[in-house]
Amino acid sequence: MVAVEAGELGPRCPPNARVNGRPSAAVWRLLDLLGAGGAEFAYHGDFEWGGIGIANAVRARVGWVPWRYDSASCQAVAASAPLPGRVEETPWAWQLSAAMVRQGVGAEEELVIADLLGDLAAGRRP
Repeated sequence: MVAVEAGELGPRCPPNARVNGRPSAAVWRLLDLLGAGGAEFAYHGDFEWGGIGIANAVRARVGWVPWRYDSASCQAVAASAPLPGRVEETPWAWQLSAAMVRQGVGAEEELVIADLLGDLAAGRRP
């Protein structure tokens, strides 16, 4: 995702970090240092239960505001992947987990890259 953003936006791409699955010790360290330095985080992740679990872990540790990570955004994705696993709560958008259960399918973040790139290019912040 970072390579796509950098390729599309070049020097106009604002600073961002990706956890790419479960955060490693290095990612946690980076997020902790950025947070201690006053960085504010916007988060988008996969619309599947593993992704929601990761989002909850990151939110508990460093906090963030959702970036196109709500029920309306989920319903707008042409999701088709199975949605196995245990239902996870989405305290930042209480309707999101219910929407995911209703849809019964999940979507990886890559399916919404065009929307995220559009936000970055336009300087829109969550």
